[in-house]
Amino acid sequence: MRALQWLLVLGCIASIASAVNGVQSFSYDSATGSHTAYFAGWDRLWAVASALVCGIGAWGIYRRAPIVWPIGWVALLVSALWFVVEAAIMLLPQPYGWVGVIGVAVGATLVVAYWGIWWQRHREYFSPDGPPAGWSPDLGPLRWFAVGMVAIALIFILAAVAMGIFHR
Repeated sequence: MRALQWLLVLGCIASIASAVNGVQSFSYDSATGSHTAYFAGWDRLWAVASALVCGIGAWGIYRRAPIVWPIGWVALLVSALWFVVEAAIMLLPQPYGWVGVIGVAVGATLVVAYWGIWWQRHREYFSPDGPPAGWSPDLGPLRWFAVGMVAIALIFILAAVAMGIFHR
């Protein structure tokens, strides 16, 4: 939980810096060089909202606030749904874009399953009495689930590469 807490603190700091200076993103291409995208209009409010969410999440983990546990589920599900919708918007206009959308949806489902199991196993951390002395989550089955997901992902990647090679 400490690693997640520090990632949220870093996210809060980065969001505050982005809201203050107005820089949304950087990109570099060898053909066109570097490009800096700036927030336009009210878009800086997204950075402020992100800073608030990350800061409150880090504080809640630090204080072991019981309300953080269900909010974590909401954040996990909303972020996965947002990812799938954004990917669908980008992929569907392309030829055979529906294949990419299916892949994204399956991948997002596996990621939510993995992190959902991880989050479920940390429920005791947020109990009002705190975790018992010497508490640590049993992540043994979760590790095997992760190994299986990586193996499935590698099979899909190899199949996609093989189909791309043989399709030409």
